[in-house]
Amino acid sequence: MYRFLLTKRWIGLALLVIVLVPTFLLLARWQWHRHLTRATYNSAVTDNQARATVPLEQILLPATLTDPVPALPRADLWRNVTVTGTYLPTPRPYVRRRTLNLSNGFWVIAPFVTDTGAIIVVNRGWVPAVGGPATSPSVPAPPTGQVTLAGRLRSSERGATGFPADTPPDQTLALDVTQTAPSGKLVFPGYLEVTTSSPADSAVLTPIPLPELDAGPHVGYAAEWVAFAILAIAGYFILARKELQNIRSAQATSAVPSAAVDAAG
Repeated sequence: MYRFLLTKRWIGLALLVIVLVPTFLLLARWQWHRHLTRATYNSAVTDNQARATVPLEQILLPATLTDPVPALPRADLWRNVTVTGTYLPTPRPYVRRRTLNLSNGFWVIAPFVTDTGAIIVVNRGWVPAVGGPATSPSVPAPPTGQVTLAGRLRSSERGATGFPADTPPDQTLALDVTQTAPSGKLVFPGYLEVTTSSPADSAVLTPIPLPELDAGPHVGYAAEWVAFAILAIAGYFILARKELQNIRSAQATSAVPSAAVDAAG
């Protein structure tokens, strides 16, 4: 009765199911791992933000950095720290394509020389984009003289190898500390996301808020892919059962006239 499964059409359908099911399960696994990554990230933000604020030098040590800069350890990421020093001018102080409350804008960055002489790259805050992509914002210079900053530690981003043709020389695409800090200096392997400054920085700057810590849709997506895999298997057997019922019905229908002819004879 199941010899129809050896026909080309059913063999093709079986191969399709064999391909689809592992693909759906791999996609489910990928979404589950994205969920775990998001949960780990959220936990790092929550746990480290709850820890006491300490001087920067108690957590990180400056070094001669290489590109790419390693990510900060989980224990250091998002830690609240303080540091005292002075700002240095920088030739590329704006990180473009940064959104805040669904508005496009820039991060304003600058190297900061600590009292120990090492460099920490500082994200002073966010400003909205005005004009076209080739237009840089007009932002006042940072406070002069000795400044005390408080903020959160973040990992250096990977700098882009090339820039769009419309990129002005004072813009960059990533907050890569190796592209911002002066060469030949000891640099901290991360950057400071400023929350408070004394003296205060310009009022045109919006402090960068903490990220949203929702779990995201990844668990639901993973469950959907598992459901698709189950449906693919169940659908194959349902179609096979339906095909078998059709064959049996056809055989029963063809048997009735034969029986009637035999009775008449």
